[in-house]
Amino acid sequence: MSNALVAPAATDGAEAHADWLELLALSKDDKNSSFEDLVRELRRSGSTEALEDFETIEEITDEGSERSQAVAEDALGEVSDRLTACGSHPVSYPFEVQPRYIQARANFDDSVYVFLLVLSTFGKDAGPSTLDGADLFEQVSAYAAEQYLGGADRGAKRYLFGFPRRVSPAGFRDAVDDLCVRIGEGGRSRNRPTRSDQKDAKLDLVVWRAFDDGRVGKLIGFGQCATGHNWRTKLSELQTPAFWKKWITEPAAVDPVRMFFVPFRVEAIKWDDASIDGGILFDRCRIASLAANLDDALRRSCRRWTRHVLKGI
Repeated sequence: MSNALVAPAATDGAEAHADWLELLALSKDDKNSSFEDLVRELRRSGSTEALEDFETIEEITDEGSERSQAVAEDALGEVSDRLTACGSHPVSYPFEVQPRYIQARANFDDSVYVFLLVLSTFGKDAGPSTLDGADLFEQVSAYAAEQYLGGADRGAKRYLFGFPRRVSPAGFRDAVDDLCVRIGEGGRSRNRPTRSDQKDAKLDLVVWRAFDDGRVGKLIGFGQCATGHNWRTKLSELQTPAFWKKWITEPAAVDPVRMFFVPFRVEAIKWDDASIDGGILFDRCRIASLAANLDDALRRSCRRWTRHVLKGI
């Protein structure tokens, strides 16, 4: 399967330009991409003309060059921001960042960040038929959420609820019953007329951190994952109080918090709105930072998926 690397237009934004620089580096023999690579591509496409109205051909030529360089500078600024956002672990952001270029680190394909980058660009179905990209993303997201609550060694736990379920009970009623037992709250599944029609009711994962006393009233996170470019339309789909009231018999002592997971790098200008609509927002950099020590088996599966897709670029 071939996955063509399509250069973004000048108007696409710094996030798209930074993605292109990262993917270009991964596709080249020297695993390097530069400021000049992006400037050259923008000038070749002529897309900088859309940034501003020009009156003459001379203005287009002169100002287009300046515009393309400004766009490339913004892209490298975004790359530097990603390095900071991914944290200090060397595998969290798999590129060395220099003033005018980036260089992929050794074993870059072992990086959760690269898996998320490739997933967001080429989609959940781009990998091998034996691996489900959306399922892998849910597993990685659940691990990241568990780490956010302190990790398994500090009592945090994770549960994959999204349909089709791999480990937990396949049926919706039985899965809700199982979840209630595990978190120690809620009793059991509520019998409602539409229960038999439910798959996961928009709930993909659950994380929680209990106390040693075993009593109710704990931090619980209900999460939804979205891998498609239409993720913004899904931000408000999962409403945790409504889910609990509809499908669980006993009320929660404390309402679960909402979490929303995407493999994309979310623009700073849109971050507040996405957080308000979706809950605690886990984008590519946040997930990569939290998943630096991902379980070995899951990391190997992500690496296999990533390598398959990168071969087609």
